[in-house]
Amino acid sequence: GIQALKAIEAAMSAGADGAGIKTGIQGFDQQCGGLFPSDQVIIGARPGIGKTALATTLCLNAAKIAGTQSLVINVEMPPSQIGMRAISAQTGIENSKLRRGTLNDTDVYQVAQEAALLHDLPIWVLQERNWGRAKAQIKAAKYRNPGLAIFVIDFINRMQIDRSRRDRTEELAIMSAESKSLAGDLGMVALVLAQTKRESDKDKKPPTMSDLRECGNLEEDADFVTFLHPNAKHNHRIDWIVAKARNAPLGDVALEYHAERVTFTDWEGVG
Repeated sequence: GIQALKAIEAAMSAGADGAGIKTGIQGFDQQCGGLFPSDQVIIGARPGIGKTALATTLCLNAAKIAGTQSLVINVEMPPSQIGMRAISAQTGIENSKLRRGTLNDTDVYQVAQEAALLHDLPIWVLQERNWGRAKAQIKAAKYRNPGLAIFVIDFINRMQIDRSRRDRTEELAIMSAESKSLAGDLGMVALVLAQTKRESDKDKKPPTMSDLRECGNLEEDADFVTFLHPNAKHNHRIDWIVAKARNAPLGDVALEYHAERVTFTDWEGVG
């Protein structure tokens, strides 16, 4: 009772956007109240739709808004590439120019300034594909930095588990359950990225819960299940579909994808 009352008081003090961690995506913060400790939030999408870009955007925004601390566990992408994406997002310099090193003097000055600012943001990136080691790193990071609020698994389909099992679905179920437990035990947000089935790509339909069936119990374990899907009418619009939410309304959040900077903002177009 007392804990519930405190949660209500915190929500009232926070105002219309709720008491959660602000993501900087106003559509999501207004609809869902932000991200909440102990919640497991799934971001599912087909390859190349922007799962990593959205997770990076959310962590950067949260760090700049309130100094929120995040740990990103990336299976495939080294920290240097994540850093380049962050610099691109903040400076407006195309990510491809950063990767090729084709920068003019103004670009170099901007990059140097932004790199210094990013260095001070409380976001840590580790490359790891072993789930057992990833869990240990999350626990150790929380021990070193009690204020650590978010851990990102990018992405769970490629994460490997120590215990050898023939059934991949069973392995993913174990990782999903342990991720949710970890979020609860540490009082952190678990932001879990998942690749959905390619079959739905044939008819261009938005992903649904059934597209997560190969990912173990992600749907059952999660507090939020969301999907990214390109909008049929607008080239640069991506719909962030909230398909399951324990304490928030369902619906789509309209995002604008800036491909050259590999980042997302709220959609400001019409329709």
